[in-house]
Amino acid sequence: MKTCLVSLVSDQTIPNILVALHFKPDFLLFFSTKQMEDKGKTKAILETLKLRGLDYFSNHQVFQISENSILDLQQKFSNWSAEAGGQYDYIVNLTCGTKLMSLSAYDLFKEYGSMMVYIPIPRNEFLIPFPKHRPKEPTLLTDRLSVEEYLLAYGFKINNKNHIEKNKSISRDRKQKTKLIMNNYRQLQPILLSFFKQLQPVLNKFPKSGVVVTVDKKIDKEAEKEFLMALGFPPSKEKPSKVVEKSEGKYLCGGWLEEYVFLIVDELLGGKGDIQIGVEAIDNQENKNEFDVIFTFENTLNLIECKSLDPEEGSEFKVGITDFFYKLGALRRNFGLTPKAFLATTSKDIYDQSGLVKSHLLERGKQFNITLITLDQLKDLPEFLLKQL
Repeated sequence: MKTCLVSLVSDQTIPNILVALHFKPDFLLFFSTKQMEDKGKTKAILETLKLRGLDYFSNHQVFQISENSILDLQQKFSNWSAEAGGQYDYIVNLTCGTKLMSLSAYDLFKEYGSMMVYIPIPRNEFLIPFPKHRPKEPTLLTDRLSVEEYLLAYGFKINNKNHIEKNKSISRDRKQKTKLIMNNYRQLQPILLSFFKQLQPVLNKFPKSGVVVTVDKKIDKEAEKEFLMALGFPPSKEKPSKVVEKSEGKYLCGGWLEEYVFLIVDELLGGKGDIQIGVEAIDNQENKNEFDVIFTFENTLNLIECKSLDPEEGSEFKVGITDFFYKLGALRRNFGLTPKAFLATTSKDIYDQSGLVKSHLLERGKQFNITLITLDQLKDLPEFLLKQL
């Protein structure tokens, strides 16, 4: 007999996707609401499953019901099943939807003796609360979602896929250079700030011919000499210069920190997750969203925003840590209950006179559920992240 998976639609799309991937039913039956359909939640579930190779666009049915009525769900199912329902065995996912929707589905499908499943978010397993003769232990969910699948599940489509793999390759090629900056950041900060001031005004309209960048300080530290040599500056005791192309310009203006975080997390995951850098995605309202470093691990989404440099007070380039909290907090809210968000920064502004992270920044981080990663923690990022994941 064919199987039909019954799903209750809500803002949380991942549980419905994971259960569908696990059972691979013949037909999908969704009970949703007008609000969820206006948000495109069912469509997002279907598109994500299609990306994985399960196309249900011609094998599904959606019923819009009142989230405050037990009878509405049951009546719509009865009308439908009188014509089409007899050919299926039903599996019911009780995880999503409102409590009344779950109660209504449970009350209805227990009369059919249907298997019912529930995912205790964020664990990758499901319980079977009905029927009585059920496994006592949870059943593991073995499917893991990629970054693209996770984004699609919440209505985001990546619009720069062609550039991402190239960016990852470039990041790996610059690995030694990037680690050189991180290991000597405080010594190299004056040079980086000088490069930033020269390059930032043209970043959005970077000349095809490149930009001439000049080192406008005396070079007297070995780390500075090594850094400039790695960048290809000609050996010179006084104001060496070179032409910088767009990719390197972005790198010197802070992209190096994004690449450092990407490289460390990529090594840490070791193929057990999916990581992307510099993702540009469009949501259902055609709003553009940018993600510095984004990765999935055990079906949890992780967002890392990066803020390097430390411009002087009063500088036109001064961007406060709080602004990054707001931006990252807004991005995080788009992805349901489980995403983890981090703000990685090399800024000295986060510390008070005692050398401790300012209390109001810690409170703001808690408010947005964002973890701050300081320069010292960045230098030992693998150990720090292992405690967080």
